[in-house]
Amino acid sequence: AVSRAFRTEVQANAYLMTECSKRRAAVLQADLPKKKASRSAAKEVAAQRLEVARRYKGLLASIYGLWHTRAKEKLDKLRRWSQRQPEWVLPYIEEALWRVGAQEKAPLGGQEVGGGGALLAVEPPAHVDRGDLDQRLAHSSVVALVNSRAREFAPYFSELLKAPE
Repeated sequence: AVSRAFRTEVQANAYLMTECSKRRAAVLQADLPKKKASRSAAKEVAAQRLEVARRYKGLLASIYGLWHTRAKEKLDKLRRWSQRQPEWVLPYIEEALWRVGAQEKAPLGGQEVGGGGALLAVEPPAHVDRGDLDQRLAHSSVVALVNSRAREFAPYFSELLKAPE
């Protein structure tokens, strides 16, 4: 029962952290028209509505930031708790935190939330033997997967494609 509750708590907070991060970034990216000097009553009402929209946007961004912080704190508490539990518990929370970090850098509306997410190169790196069909197929499969739909796994696959030490 403890393990199921723990897993549910970890997943819920990881989801909350990811969603708040995405939504906060979306709210902050939204552009509102610039304030203009106006004289008519209709333009004055429009200016007031614009000001309300700006305040609402700021409030939304601060709320998403607050909930993101709370979820992060909860995951940190769960991490500290997991250090006193059986061995399988700590890797579970560490993996959830890694996934949250990777998803925060995933694309949002065609733009990077956290920056720097390039596609993997199609050409195999120097350590891949061009004469070995298995190595070439493995490399091209990973590249195709990452460059298509599974962009959030790019850091993991980049590690796999590095030359062995």
